[in-house]
Amino acid sequence: MAKKISDSGINEKFQSRPKRIIEKDGSFNIIKKGGAPRNLYQQLIAMNWPRFFFTTLMFYLGVNLVFACAYFVIGVEYLNGVPEDRPLAGFLYCFFFSVQTFTTVGYGAIHPVGLLANAVATIEAMFGLMGFALITGLLYGKFSRPDSKLKFSENVLFHKEGDKYEMHFQMINARDTLIIEPSVRVLLKLYHHKKKLRNFYNLDLRISKIMFFPTNWRIVHEITEKSPLYSLKEEDLIDMDVEIIILFQGYDESFNQQIYVTHSYGDEQILWNKHFLPSYNTDEDGNTVLDMETIDAFEND
Repeated sequence: MAKKISDSGINEKFQSRPKRIIEKDGSFNIIKKGGAPRNLYQQLIAMNWPRFFFTTLMFYLGVNLVFACAYFVIGVEYLNGVPEDRPLAGFLYCFFFSVQTFTTVGYGAIHPVGLLANAVATIEAMFGLMGFALITGLLYGKFSRPDSKLKFSENVLFHKEGDKYEMHFQMINARDTLIIEPSVRVLLKLYHHKKKLRNFYNLDLRISKIMFFPTNWRIVHEITEKSPLYSLKEEDLIDMDVEIIILFQGYDESFNQQIYVTHSYGDEQILWNKHFLPSYNTDEDGNTVLDMETIDAFEND
């Protein structure tokens, strides 16, 4: 009989049917309320690259629009070199002057005249130096942040070996970097509707730790009498909102530190009576060729 665990770090009791614990991207499906606000620096560091560049662009345009409005309110005549006969063009010149001041380019074609205009330009120049220092620091932080590229198979396969089933999923290190002594832990979550309780179980793996990770790694759990999956059928797993939670860890030589990756599979990603096809072969010169696009390839038993 499988023994449930209580040290998963995830609450067991719920008033209503809970959603998936970990999303496909590895993020926890938890909404935090109250307490201290999230650190802006950490939010920006954790952002994906498209959102980060969009946020940076909006910050850049927004700051320059604010200062352009300030120059326009002071008066276009206090910016020497701006034509005064076209108000709309005058505002655009205020914006372009703001960009030149904010970035400390300073072409010199337009320059401020008077105490108030020079004071605003001085404040903007200081703001620009601080702003670009912050953006540079964020760029360095994002580039230096450990970011593994571990690719998991889309599905978990229940493969019948003899008279017993085995649970299979696999993963590939999509980078050329070396991950040393990687290990994997797998948790099984089963939700009991009547008790409104979800239980967690450690799944014993055929191999949970290896020395190197050059090709694909197929994780195998043998469904024996000791397994919490023993005697459960496909409809049982669906009814119990099964979730398979993975924690991967290993030493990445490119970052010179330990990395951790989380992933999970829901009941909709479990396929029965299937097995994975090989993801690598040997070419004519004897080289091992790994095709990362075939990590999801499978066929019927």
